[in-house]
Amino acid sequence: MVSFPLGADTTGGEAGYEALNCIELGADEIDLVINVAEARMGHFECNYCRVRTVKNALGRDHILKTIIEVPLLTKDQVIGAAVAAEKGGADIVKRPPVQGTPAPCDHTGGCPSYCGLF
Repeated sequence: MVSFPLGADTTGGEAGYEALNCIELGADEIDLVINVAEARMGHFECNYCRVRTVKNALGRDHILKTIIEVPLLTKDQVIGAAVAAEKGGADIVKRPPVQGTPAPCDHTGGCPSYCGLF
């Protein structure tokens, strides 16, 4: 997991470096936490850039999953962050697991990226 717990890396480059380090240690996929502070301020372009930087570092051979801390955001903030993640190249957009709730879907089946987040 990269940028845990609140996605508060200083730059996307740090997250990209951390992701590559995980791959070198044997990870097949990376979970990237969306920057909660930027999402709360409506700075979705920042999250887009972080996701794009990490995905570019990983390339097509590795899956990038983005995690949106849904309980900390409004519905509009969640949707904005999900759209930014999808446009940035995330393979899967999800929320952290919550006991007793169904797992969110990914957006590969034609549903919007935020379909399983609420």
